[in-house]
Amino acid sequence: MYPGPSGCAENHKKGYCSYGVKQTGVKITPDGKRKVEDPPEWSQPAGIFSKGTHFDPIKFLSTIHQIYERVIVQHGTSEADIMEYEAFAKELHSRTKILLDGSILFKLYADLQVSGPFPNRLMVDHDGLKYLRIDCLRDSNV
Repeated sequence: MYPGPSGCAENHKKGYCSYGVKQTGVKITPDGKRKVEDPPEWSQPAGIFSKGTHFDPIKFLSTIHQIYERVIVQHGTSEADIMEYEAFAKELHSRTKILLDGSILFKLYADLQVSGPFPNRLMVDHDGLKYLRIDCLRDSNV
């Protein structure tokens, strides 16, 4: 669904949702095989994904902090945020891996580019896949 009439600048491009996530998770690999990686549930907090091609790790990490502050510290959140927070929490849970050394990793989408300035030390390779370190979840201060 588009907020404006056909051709309006407010409308997002076909192929990705207004919150920036690609609508389909099917991708053809260079060897011609189909690889399925389901897109995040609707609707994710704004700014984490953009144009169906980019992932902002700083916005992702700040969203973890924001949810913690609003839900845990302030004991609640507005009705407007509940759907986004729930979708974000499901996404976080489904793609998180905890290693034996206590590291907490979020599996990145293979077909998304990381956008914006970002400290490389928080990006790791594990079992041939790219992950974002989210060790802030194991600390007492999120």
